[in-house]
Parts: sequence; C-alpha cells; structure tokens
Amino acid sequence: MKRFPYWLKQSVKDNENFTGTKELISKLRLNTVCQSARCPNIYECFSNKRCTFLILGKFCTRRCIFCAVDKKKAGLEEPNKEEFLRIREAVVKLDIRNIVITSVTRDDLSDGGAGYFADCIDILRNTGKDLKIETLVPDFLGNKRSIEKVVAAKPDIFSHNLETVSRLYGKVRAGADYNRSLEVLRYAKWLASANSGKRSAV
Repeated sequence: MKRFPYWLKQSVKDNENFTGTKELISKLRLNTVCQSARCPNIYECFSNKRCTFLILGKFCTRRCIFCAVDKKKAGLEEPNKEEFLRIREAVVKLDIRNIVITSVTRDDLSDGGAGYFADCIDILRNTGKDLKIETLVPDFLGNKRSIEKVVAAKPDIFSHNLETVSRLYGKVRAGADYNRSLEVLRYAKWLASANSGKRSAV
C-alpha cells in the first residue's frame, strides 16, 4: 500500500479555540461545510474561529462523487429563516469579519434557495460591524431570476465553483453542466457591472 505524502498529513490537537468554535456551532444548531464535507482544513479554520456556513439544510439533491455532503432527493426539510439569526449570533461571538455562506444544492426549491441567500445577507448586514460577505452559490439550474435575487442583495463577493474541467463534468458532477456554471458567473458579473451602486464582486 502506498503511503500518503508527508505534505498531505497534518497533526490535529484540540485547543481552546477549536473546541470553543465546534461547541458554539453545535449549540446554535448550525451546519458548516467544514464538518458536512469533511474538510481537511477544519482544524486550522476552527482554531482561528473561522468556518464556512452551510444553509438550506444538510442534504444535497445532487450526487457529485467528490463531495462528502449527505445526499437525499425526497423528504427534504423546509428551510428555516431562523437559521440566519443563529448564524448572525455565531458571527458576533466568533468576531468574524469576513464570512462565507454556501449551501447544499436544492433543486427541489423553485428558486434553488436564492431567496434564502438574499434573506441571509440582509440579516447579516445588521450585525453592527463592517462585515464582508461572500456567497458561494450552486448553479440554480441556470435560473437567471435566482442569480438576480442573490446579486440584488449585494454580497461583497459572488462566487460559484466549477470544481473540474468540462470533459469530467458528466462523471464528477452529476446534474451539473460546465457551460451552465460559466454562464452563472458571466451573468452575475454582468448584473454587478450593470448596477451603478454595485457592491458585488465575482
């Protein structure tokens, strides 16, 4: 059996910040990509009181083979906007200055959850601090109205992951489309540029 190269390994030892961040997230009943996707950088981020918040539940409607987030197509929970108040509380208690909000892909929702992204941004703007907000969105099935909802809420950064090259999309990202993802970014960029009072960057 081949051994992993040394640079892929990282020693993990609990410290006060790591434990405190983990306990706060659990107490507030929040989901994070760090935990749901089994991110190998969780120790470093939690130790610095940082995380990427995952909204719209913990189950994804797609089955991308590279991702560890749980998959489920039926019986999905209805998103709860109270979650955003709990995220805001975590932001204040962890003294977060730059926040990343992402989500599972919810193809079962008419707008893919875009309205929830917008509501989350609005609530986070009321933290009383100069908070920089990045939204890492799914492709919304290419729905332009959904993209418009998120951009209109004026996140500081609008982002979307392509994950891999076009020829591997069918295998690695079931239900996704490389050109559709590019179009999401193109359209968001155009909307931000067209808006004279723009805050969003892509």
